Amino acid sequence: LMIYLTLIRKIMNKRALYCTVICLYLSFSGFAQVYEDFNLSEYVTPDIVRSQLDFSLRTAGSFTDNETSKNDLFRINGDLNTAFDKYKNTRSYWNRQMLVVGMSGNYRNELKEKNSDYGLTFNYQNVNRFYTSDMRFFEVSPSVDVQLLGYKTGGLLVDVKTHNNSYYANIPMSVGKGRIEQVEDARQAIYILENLDKQGVLNRKLTTEEIHAFAQTISTVKNKRFLDARLRMIDEITTVDSVLVNMGVLSSGGAPYFTTLYDYWMYGDLFSRGSGTVYKVGLTPFINHRNYNNVSDLQSVKLTGTGVTAKLSYENEKPLNLYWQQSIWAEASGSYWHSKINLPSDNTSHMVDMGLNGRYTLGYYPTSRTNVNFGFDESLYWGQRTYKDTPEPNDKYTYLTSYTGAFVDLYYYISPQFRFALNANLGLRYTDNIKPKQDDPKNLMWTGNFVAKLTYSLF
Repeated sequence: LMIYLTLIRKIMNKRALYCTVICLYLSFSGFAQVYEDFNLSEYVTPDIVRSQLDFSLRTAGSFTDNETSKNDLFRINGDLNTAFDKYKNTRSYWNRQMLVVGMSGNYRNELKEKNSDYGLTFNYQNVNRFYTSDMRFFEVSPSVDVQLLGYKTGGLLVDVKTHNNSYYANIPMSVGKGRIEQVEDARQAIYILENLDKQGVLNRKLTTEEIHAFAQTISTVKNKRFLDARLRMIDEITTVDSVLVNMGVLSSGGAPYFTTLYDYWMYGDLFSRGSGTVYKVGLTPFINHRNYNNVSDLQSVKLTGTGVTAKLSYENEKPLNLYWQQSIWAEASGSYWHSKINLPSDNTSHMVDMGLNGRYTLGYYPTSRTNVNFGFDESLYWGQRTYKDTPEPNDKYTYLTSYTGAFVDLYYYISPQFRFALNANLGLRYTDNIKPKQDDPKNLMWTGNFVAKLTYSLF
């Protein structure tokens, strides 16, 4: 009898334990799933203006393992960048301006040669998109890129030092249809509401219309600029608090309410999330000038190129749910450009190329501080270059190249100002020198690289 009683007691204890675990799971999952059904894709961004100034330190390494020759390569580099990014969004006008100034240094070891370079770069881009009422748009996006580089090659009989100054400008012009809405403010609204609900300070669940109104308030209040960060924080928290009070959804205030609101106001909108589709077709005229100066023998080579590129592109951003994001990009392009180079006599050439590019990305956002992206890249290019001023006029060089690769990106915010990013990719590159035929025209190589980046955001 005692044996049976002991057995029954153990069974009852296990049942009690299982029931407790199930109740806790349902309780916590119930908290987490209060707003699980909210659709980020339905959010419409109000008129907003954002500005950001970042300082970043980056280090990277790459390798090439050639399957058809012994021409392997290892490279390591680093750079220090300052980037200003300004974004404006209204129903009739979309604008983004980006200015990047950077310093870089690189080292590589190839074919027993040790090469290093250092440089200063400057890049400015201004994207302007003018919308009609039916989501059609005209886009013009002038950009300028300047690179001032120095090279040193060792491992030969004598070291060779060269300077390479490059200047590039283009004006992409296109027409298209569609729009990608920035929905990270709606995600921040859900972060705030979910965690306030966990703290037991909400007396009911907000409706979809109330969530949209709350998110739009979040978007709008960030438009204000303050020289004093404390005054900005006070104004933003006060505005958000007043909205919740006016909705009548607060059952209590106090420390749990304000600490939760403050925490997810600081950390709830750190990652960009998009929703929508854009189709676009356009032309990009461009000009490029390079000047190579060999410091060792005082020789100089100048190259000037002009051309035009036609592109057809597709872009789609889709939040699968609150935690997963799908991104698809595809592009078909064709280019023609004419170049002139003095070697020491003038030599002109023209080139035609066609390409297909695609990328698929799946992003996972488990917390407000961390996200991971992983996906695949695919590209295919065909090109033909014709030289006019060679011993055999109209010499043609034709090539075909393709790349298939996979990548992973990891982002983590140490604080609202400091963030860490890590990227790694691995791919297979194929090159076929079709004309003229060479002893070993086909080249198959594995390529890979990693990038680690630490960024401080001033505002």
